[in-house]
Amino acid sequence: MGEIKTRPGTSLKKLISRREFFAALVPVLSIPAIFWLLFTSRRSSKASSNRIKVTITGEIPAGMSIQQGVILVRNGDEIRAFEAKCTHLGCKLTKIEGGEVVCPCHGSRFNKDGRPAKGPAAKTLEELQLRQDLVSNTIVIR
Repeated sequence: MGEIKTRPGTSLKKLISRREFFAALVPVLSIPAIFWLLFTSRRSSKASSNRIKVTITGEIPAGMSIQQGVILVRNGDEIRAFEAKCTHLGCKLTKIEGGEVVCPCHGSRFNKDGRPAKGPAAKTLEELQLRQDLVSNTIVIR
């Protein structure tokens, strides 16, 4: 490494070049990015593997309702089920207001089709499969 002259008679040793500095900075900044990618991929795989079976008995009311962590939408004889988890940051959805499901964390709103009516959520709610047993009057949701 060379010496840098500052004033006549004094000198400083050059510690690191600009190129060396940026070359050292890349791995340091890459570490948080790698952890973020690992965390988010692990979180999404956990969400799908933690899927449980929900059985709902009795009459499903017309319109929208939330039961056992599932959003149920009944329109005549058609029943649809959505996961009661906001697609923005995963907050639990527990409130229906004005015909829309409202996220308590950041104010996202979802319509009866599971689509976002107001942000910050941009993705549609995950629709769940359901099987209706008319004999026992139950609905099984996976």
